[in-house]
Amino acid sequence: MHSVSHRQKPQRRLLRSAPGRLSCTFLFGTPPIGPSARGGVANKIADTLVWVLFPVFFRFHGLSVVQIGWITGVYAMVWGLGQFGTGHLADRIGRRPPILAGFALLAAGLAGTALVGHFTAWIATAAVMGLGMALLYPNLIAAMSDVAPPLERGRILGTYRYWRDTGYAIGGLVLGVVAQWSDKILPAIWFTAGIVAFSGLWIALSVQETHPRTHAASTGVSG
Repeated sequence: MHSVSHRQKPQRRLLRSAPGRLSCTFLFGTPPIGPSARGGVANKIADTLVWVLFPVFFRFHGLSVVQIGWITGVYAMVWGLGQFGTGHLADRIGRRPPILAGFALLAAGLAGTALVGHFTAWIATAAVMGLGMALLYPNLIAAMSDVAPPLERGRILGTYRYWRDTGYAIGGLVLGVVAQWSDKILPAIWFTAGIVAFSGLWIALSVQETHPRTHAASTGVSG
């Protein structure tokens, strides 16, 4: 079994801290915890946009309820089915590449939705967004699991999921304010695309690989 890297050990000590400190650590802590938690919030903000404001946006552009159902259905189906492959991929090549690709595709799909203007193109952008979600969604929590001490993994992952799911509340409030202030849905889409892109860039610049085997191979650590 590979030994834990020197970079991971401080994180594991930090994750053993008291529950109150642990909660603050997740959102505002150092890599990989803080950026990964904030990335989780960003992907839930994007998910809120899809389910709350996209139907209003598409209806405004003349789509029928059935067509809107197709767009959101493609998004959800690609996301759900894609995870069968993306989780396995991360076990083979590491967590970081799928997570970064996921953020890039999700941001691109959001931007594409804002730029195009017809049903077929929106189906395509929904598929791109779904693939992005499939790449990042299971692997953010897998990265968190990699650095969590086994005996405290349930508590730690529960705290991570709490912060991640606050993205629904944050998204509902913030995107609602943006849409209300601008009297349009389009600024909320661009705002979300920016948040997603920024979160992905932050992770790219600050978070190293967490998968034990891949991390050990890249750093020469052995056990």
